[in-house]
Amino acid sequence: MALPASRGPRDPLHFYTSIPDTTGGLDGKRRRLRNKTTFRSQAASGEEFWEGASEHLYSLYDLDEQTLVIINGDRAGWIRQGQKYFPNALYQVDRFHLARELVRIFGVGNKKVLREIFRVIDKDPTGQAFLEALERHRDKVPKEKLAEFEALVNDLRPIAECVCDYRVRLRAKGQSTEGLYGMGAAESQMSCLADRTKHRRQSWSRVGLASLMQLLCAKLAGKLEAVIQSSKGVLVELADVEERIEEAKREVVERMRAESPGVKQSHPPILDAGRGRSGGLSRVLFDLAHASSF
Repeated sequence: MALPASRGPRDPLHFYTSIPDTTGGLDGKRRRLRNKTTFRSQAASGEEFWEGASEHLYSLYDLDEQTLVIINGDRAGWIRQGQKYFPNALYQVDRFHLARELVRIFGVGNKKVLREIFRVIDKDPTGQAFLEALERHRDKVPKEKLAEFEALVNDLRPIAECVCDYRVRLRAKGQSTEGLYGMGAAESQMSCLADRTKHRRQSWSRVGLASLMQLLCAKLAGKLEAVIQSSKGVLVELADVEERIEEAKREVVERMRAESPGVKQSHPPILDAGRGRSGGLSRVLFDLAHASSF
């Protein structure tokens, strides 16, 4: 079981995670995830998020102390906190984010250096070989990127083993990794969410983002059609309710008109006196009577 996690766009309190079963099969030449489920939350903290996410997982799977849970993320502190919610959890630094950061530091022109660094990433399950490779190439870092390089190395030191593929670490402990796969297929689920929410230059309210995420999560889990079908019945019922409300309003208005005493109608004799005899008042009173009769 793997949990790639990410922070939602334009909303610092919005977290979501895709929780697939990485024992998926092959779909042509691509690996296909099975039993995908996605959990989203607008939690105010990492602890609150993981309380909900772990409860979601425990409600779906029969988890025990032997269940292996791999948490894949971009080194954010709140993602690492997930390890304490599962007895047998391993954290892994996401390769995509790590590679992107190293390219930003060393520059796209240092491909040879980058290849040498990544060549040792899975050679040592402790991650020390990877850190040593970084230090060997410190002189290749542009001066303006040295601070960023130092920050990366300092952040990786306490979790050096997490840069190594979790399967390498398991084999180093004598555990079988048969049927286990890399995190690429799982992490790619994040792009499905990010493409719709972050890459279109749109902003979202908390309510709007929550609604959008709910639909995207249903789509990723293969449940969107079921959601649409169930929503049709609700919309029909709402339309029927609105029609009944409008009909009731019309009935109330008609009843009020029927029961209202209205304005008493009269025909003062001066209206027939003509302008000469009435001094012009007949015309004025006629206009007033006509105006009040509507």
